Amino acid sequence: MSAIDGWIVDAGAWAQAKEAYDSLHSKEPKTGKLEDLADKKGGKSVLDALVADLPPNTPPKVLITALKARYDVKVEQYAKLKRDKAGATTWDIDESTKIDPTRRRRSTSKACTRCWARCR
Repeated sequence: MSAIDGWIVDAGAWAQAKEAYDSLHSKEPKTGKLEDLADKKGGKSVLDALVADLPPNTPPKVLITALKARYDVKVEQYAKLKRDKAGATTWDIDESTKIDPTRRRRSTSKACTRCWARCR
């Protein structure tokens, strides 16, 4: 496939990228809209470009939805890891600290002054 052929394929996917773009910039992103784009010929590179163009303050829910649509992975966030008997941090997840990406999170740290949620 020549470079021009690749551009033509990508152009077809870009022509159908509006719904995915709107979903990525909405308060309730839809995995289905993003999956529809990713399933089209040339759609994966278009979806990658749309995600790469998101602003730095994009809510985690949008990024998690994009990862689910593109790679079919389930992303879960946790606030803390378990500690061993000596008090050292382990690599085991503390299930009781699972974070809901759809809710704003309050910081418990006095040092935290800025984050995506602007929780001040």
